[in-house]
Amino acid sequence: MEIILRKKRQVKDIISHKDLKVSGTRFKLGRGADQEIHLPNSRVALEHAILEIDKNDTLTLTATENHNFIHNNITTTKAQLSEEDSIQIGGFFITPKYSSDGTVVLEIFEKFTDQTKAMKQELIGRSSRGLENSFLSKRLLALGISLSVLLVALIFPFSYLDKKEQSTLKNVSNHILMPGSLSIHHSEFNSDCTNCHEGAFDSNLTEACKSCHEGNMDHAGSSHVSFNLEMESMECTSCHWEHHNTETNAISRQDEGFCADCHGAEIANSELLIVKRFKKHPQFRVPYKKRKDRDGYDLIPISDYQQNSELSMIRFPHSSHLDNRLQNNVGQETELECSYCHVSDAAGEMNKVSYEEHCDSCHQIELTNNNSEKLILPHKYLQEVVTKVNEFYEDKSNFDATSLSIDETSLVIPGSQRVPLTNRERNSNFKNIADAKIQEIVFYTGCNTCHNVVSDVEQANFPWKIQSVDPVNWYSKALFNHKAHEEQECGECHMGIEQSNSSLDINLPNVEYCQSCHLGGWGSPLKTASTCVTCHIFHIDPVTVEPEKAEPYQETRAH
Repeated sequence: MEIILRKKRQVKDIISHKDLKVSGTRFKLGRGADQEIHLPNSRVALEHAILEIDKNDTLTLTATENHNFIHNNITTTKAQLSEEDSIQIGGFFITPKYSSDGTVVLEIFEKFTDQTKAMKQELIGRSSRGLENSFLSKRLLALGISLSVLLVALIFPFSYLDKKEQSTLKNVSNHILMPGSLSIHHSEFNSDCTNCHEGAFDSNLTEACKSCHEGNMDHAGSSHVSFNLEMESMECTSCHWEHHNTETNAISRQDEGFCADCHGAEIANSELLIVKRFKKHPQFRVPYKKRKDRDGYDLIPISDYQQNSELSMIRFPHSSHLDNRLQNNVGQETELECSYCHVSDAAGEMNKVSYEEHCDSCHQIELTNNNSEKLILPHKYLQEVVTKVNEFYEDKSNFDATSLSIDETSLVIPGSQRVPLTNRERNSNFKNIADAKIQEIVFYTGCNTCHNVVSDVEQANFPWKIQSVDPVNWYSKALFNHKAHEEQECGECHMGIEQSNSSLDINLPNVEYCQSCHLGGWGSPLKTASTCVTCHIFHIDPVTVEPEKAEPYQETRAH
């Protein structure tokens, strides 16, 4: 939770203020230097009170033992604060407010009484001990200090001429300057700082990072936004901190404020929605039609989606495929489960479904010749299917003398004789049968079962083609780790999937369903803490490491 401390002061008739952002849910107020809200006044205890903010942004102020404060002109030890309430602790007046974007603002103003001002001036006067009151002049004192420092700087190194002592001094110096050990990801560089640092105290390491890490490190491309995020001035070390948190090997920022600094307010000339934390995350959006002005898709909140997609998809009813009475190509009964087609990789991301691996065993298209030998037709290209069917019927060895001949199998009038077919007539019959078989496969028993077939005048032999399927990633900007959710049944998140009979159904969870288990950066005994980087990545493309420079350890990306 992030709040703003607005410290106001008055000089003559002018009131000014300074804002300070602090993060947390529990803040200590007092005169002590270790207090998050520092109130330097002799009438304030070292640790005077505790301010707590719950997940509903409710503020509660509780005084520590033997102390109190004034809330709306009533002395108390505990109070639940509302906007514009008045709290007085010693000489400080505190007023809680809310900014236009909902951020909590605490206005802190120190008000001096006439008696306090007089005491302050008296103390200042009594404590003044300027050089003008001493027997030394400023010039002589400055000269004496300078000479002393110079002598110490010249004499001190001579006391370490012994080699052993020099070696000891070097080790001690290195230990003092060393900021901490490296994480396991860069542990092989521990012995040589120059792998990353070209010079002493060099913190600009972006070029050194790029020498090992490849990929598109940009955060947002011009096709998505048309504003300047000032990303060019950012360094890798702005977000990735080495020499810190080495026990957990966490070198990337993961707090919600990391993203909310930019995404917590409206960004001009963009379609990005405002989001500060997952508790107030806007509804998930899904693509439903292609953009006309540029690449990409128009999006719609999943709660507003009513099967109004204009995208090209295959016809796939989950309801019939999850029926336990299915038969494969050889007549065996098969009972499908979700995991038959949907298999996740080691990182928990779902692999793509392919015809060859998941559909072929039940949906093969085949032709059988006179010897019961089967020809399996290809799946990917329609014109290749047409060619294979024509070649099959042009090869007469696939049939007996009268097989598939329309005229030779037709009825004959009693008392008359059948007129033998010429080779030209026989070939014409086989061509007609091939054309009929192609029509059957494309429009009735094969392609049209799953795909849209559209006209294609550029194809002279068969003026049709399979409409390309739009490669839709429903939540393209999000990551989801199925391994982390493997204890749940598929239907818990993909509700209604067993009854779905259309590819227009989007059986994906909405934001409210995810929020029932995930609570943003807060976390609780009953919910999982999840910051922005749990589901989103910063870089456009994952940054890879050159194989010859890769270390034996790999970081598992949090989803």
